[in-house]
Amino acid sequence: MEANKKKNSTKSITPDELNSTLCRLGVEHRPEWIAVIFFIRNLMSRMNSIELEKKYQLQREVLQVIEKKEFTGENLDRIIRSMEEAFTCNLQDNLGLMEQKLANEQKFTNTLLSQIQLLTDEFRKSVNRQSTDLEDFGEQTVSDIENNKDPGEIIGYIRGTIKEIVTQARKEADSWENKARTLEHYARYDHLLGSLYNRSWFDEKIYSLTEQALENNARLALLMIDVDHFKSINDSWGHQVGDDVLKALAKIIKEHAEVGSGYPCRYGGEELCIIFKDTDEQLAGVQAEELRREVQGYNFIPRKKDGSLGDSINFTVSIGVAELQKDWDAGMLIGAADKALYHAKESGRNRAILFSEL
Repeated sequence: MEANKKKNSTKSITPDELNSTLCRLGVEHRPEWIAVIFFIRNLMSRMNSIELEKKYQLQREVLQVIEKKEFTGENLDRIIRSMEEAFTCNLQDNLGLMEQKLANEQKFTNTLLSQIQLLTDEFRKSVNRQSTDLEDFGEQTVSDIENNKDPGEIIGYIRGTIKEIVTQARKEADSWENKARTLEHYARYDHLLGSLYNRSWFDEKIYSLTEQALENNARLALLMIDVDHFKSINDSWGHQVGDDVLKALAKIIKEHAEVGSGYPCRYGGEELCIIFKDTDEQLAGVQAEELRREVQGYNFIPRKKDGSLGDSINFTVSIGVAELQKDWDAGMLIGAADKALYHAKESGRNRAILFSEL
């Protein structure tokens, strides 16, 4: 399993080597240009929030200046404006996506509350109707007795009415139970990825399972799973295809969770997770690697807006794995798995990394 931490074999540059390079570029006494060159070369390349093409564009602009050694204030301002544009465009995209997510969450909450209110109103009407039927039944029975009606007819009426009321009550009880189950499913599962539990359920479950594991000295493992370069998928195909990719991934994750009796959840955005009871880190790592391999070999066929099928999309995931330790709480377990996930991303993506091996 690709779980070993990637070693950095790049030799650190010495002060003399750095000074020589700056002199060769002709910017040894130009602090603004030194900052821009090093930022675009060493920092911007590590930022996932800026589109790859925009990074290349900025690099080309700086290289053109270096080749011609035109370190003018005008060129510096132009490159800085391009950097500002890169960050501004990304911020606008992120804000738009966040607004959409908030709108979806609000819609989900409003729908859930509406369904609860509807179910409550229907139940109240049913109870009131049954109460009315019982009152009518009692009044009719008393009236028949007072009018000296034949006892056999009274008994027949009582039996028939009770049977009718009980039969109707059973039908309505089954209906209420089905509606309650549907409502419970809607409240517990993610509204986009219907096969995965939602974040609120995850928060509740991870804390309860952590307490149980610590009390019983049992194993508990967590996988944090993130789609590699998910922003590129959204930028290239649109958010609808991005959502469909997440749905396809959710089905794969659910299947792997079921094999190990785990709990598949959506943690947030394109970050998903699986909680495994009675599982140590090594076994969870094996399951993570099997999941990673299946995703890597999966061909996703997107459907365009006009209904036609597009070219297949191959995507990968990075996975962080951690096991609960005796002196940890649920938050520390989540943090450990998330840290392992971060290292999986930083060391090349498309890999599973164990927290204990960092």
